[in-house]
Amino acid sequence: MNYFDSHEQLTAHFLALQLVAYADGALQPSEEAFLNNLLSVYRARDGGLANLQLLSDADANPPLEEVLESFTTRRQKMILLQDLYSMATLSEGVERSELDVIERIAAALGVSENELQELGRLNEQVLEANKRLATFLFN
Repeated sequence: MNYFDSHEQLTAHFLALQLVAYADGALQPSEEAFLNNLLSVYRARDGGLANLQLLSDADANPPLEEVLESFTTRRQKMILLQDLYSMATLSEGVERSELDVIERIAAALGVSENELQELGRLNEQVLEANKRLATFLFN
């Protein structure tokens, strides 16, 4: 299902994911693979994204707040934040630096601290449930 329809939203989504991936100082192989796959999908879907590419380093500081203005509904904002939490879990564990980026983006989107905390709590529960499921299935 497509939650992001505009060129601006796809660009902002990809950029925000990269900021979380780079937040711990390095792009992990699992994060890079995910981002490259998503980049291929986005380029195929929107020819205007042909020049979209991975950030070159962790110090890149794009004008994210301006780009995030394209997310206007609560649903779009929550889905973006959910995707950012998912990106953070691709590395060995969720780092404080990744949470800081997510919190900064949530603030720029106008999402309340209570909503962000609830989303974080739900993500922790899902992650734990997935770990228990994997243990059950593969042990």
